[in-house]
Amino acid sequence: MSATHGPDRIRELNSLAILAYLRTVDEATVSQIAQETGLSRTSVGATIADCEELGWVSSLPPAPSITGRPAKRYRFQSEAGVVVGLDIGANHIDVLATNLVGSSLASLRADVSPEAPASERLSTALALLEDALNVKGVVRERLTVISVALTGPVDAEGRSPYGTPLPGWDSVNIADELRERYGCAVLVENDCKCALAAEAWSGQAQGLSSAAYIMAGARIGASFMIDGTVCRGAGGAAGEVGALKALKWSSTPAVFLTHSSLPDDIPTHRAAQWVCDQAREGDREALKIARSFGRNLAVGASALVLTVDPEALIVGGGISASADVWMDAFTQRLTELVLRVPDVRTSDLGSRAVVVGAARRGLDHVETLTLGDTLRSPQALFQEA
Repeated sequence: MSATHGPDRIRELNSLAILAYLRTVDEATVSQIAQETGLSRTSVGATIADCEELGWVSSLPPAPSITGRPAKRYRFQSEAGVVVGLDIGANHIDVLATNLVGSSLASLRADVSPEAPASERLSTALALLEDALNVKGVVRERLTVISVALTGPVDAEGRSPYGTPLPGWDSVNIADELRERYGCAVLVENDCKCALAAEAWSGQAQGLSSAAYIMAGARIGASFMIDGTVCRGAGGAAGEVGALKALKWSSTPAVFLTHSSLPDDIPTHRAAQWVCDQAREGDREALKIARSFGRNLAVGASALVLTVDPEALIVGGGISASADVWMDAFTQRLTELVLRVPDVRTSDLGSRAVVVGAARRGLDHVETLTLGDTLRSPQALFQEA
């Protein structure tokens, strides 16, 4: 038996359909909106007035026309809120501020030492966030949500109950810190899960129902999605196959430190790039090390693939930039270990995947809160902080 709706609910559903379309274009006329949504021009004309009153839509001057009366144009008010993604990693901190359709307003990065204490990492993150909020075009008063990505598993409260590689970070409650300072909604999630959200939005997992993601960097982590949803698990630890010591993922990146000619002044997290560069130039020792890394990485990847059986396995993180050196060894070993080899893809987003995914989670929060099944005004974003 099909559901029936009263006039008010039908009008609300029409508004949601119109806003869903307007979020994908720069501007549109009533005729264009009607054609794309399947609504009548009369319904669009009546409903779009509600969207304007709520503050989601603004009208533009009619475009010049040499035939007939020029049509009025409408646009989604993407500037009604600001979303900030914040990636607090082991070697760097990234900030990305966007409007409500995901267009970048500010993008900043600061390097930090892997040994930096929690207080230094936190102060760097806060300073970078302040810098982003002072960029022209970013309206601090419209800050809607800050979405944080952290290295290591994160529970529902945004804490790291299973430990974190960030020195002293167990003592930091980043969610409370940011809520107190900015008075907006704060989300906290694991970096690998954020990276996969970015891949599903604008990367190698677009259009896929299932995918697995491996972050290959100074630390190796993983995540997966099923039915288009990045899985968290009961306590936020889904995909953390690297915790199984038998897979030796925790020690896999250290193989790059074994090259006999590795310069003393190369930072630990830059060693992989140096070795892979040497391998491209014909250094046999470097090539052997890179291939060893690929084979070792595949052992943990096989546990993930056998569990999820994804359509694609995406390899990202800093070391993925040198995948051309070790990918053949990786796929060969993976083929030996799994029942079905997924489509193996290298991320195009690189180290930016995490902060992009964090921002995407913030946008999802906004859409769920105000543009989901029920239409609410932009002011609801600030009331829910």
